[in-house]
Amino acid sequence: MKKYLVLFFMLLPFIGLSQDILISEGGTINTCSGTLLDSGGASGNYSSNENYSITICPDNPGQNIELDFTSFSTQLNADILTIYDGPDNTGTGTTYSGNATQSPGFITVSKSKSKNPSVYISQAIY
Repeated sequence: MKKYLVLFFMLLPFIGLSQDILISEGGTINTCSGTLLDSGGASGNYSSNENYSITICPDNPGQNIELDFTSFSTQLNADILTIYDGPDNTGTGTTYSGNATQSPGFITVSKSKSKNPSVYISQAIY
């Protein structure tokens, strides 16, 4: 079964060039826009037994972070994507698993929720 997870995110303001970012690269990303992909990249599948995380921050403190899931598919209740409001997994987290009907959809993190917005994303594949 083909499994894939594609996350398209845009950070405000809409400046700069878009880039592909693999969640498996981890670390912290400071960018205006890009496409966040699972370890399979744009056309491949993710593998079993993966556990990756990445933090997304805006280029400039105080800017909003917008995540727009344009494609989402995982093995229901086995492969989990968790999105946290904050720079690590100590903030409030929401989990997603399944197909497009369980997709996170469009998410905005603004400075009204956090002094310096950031989003921590964890992908656990079993």
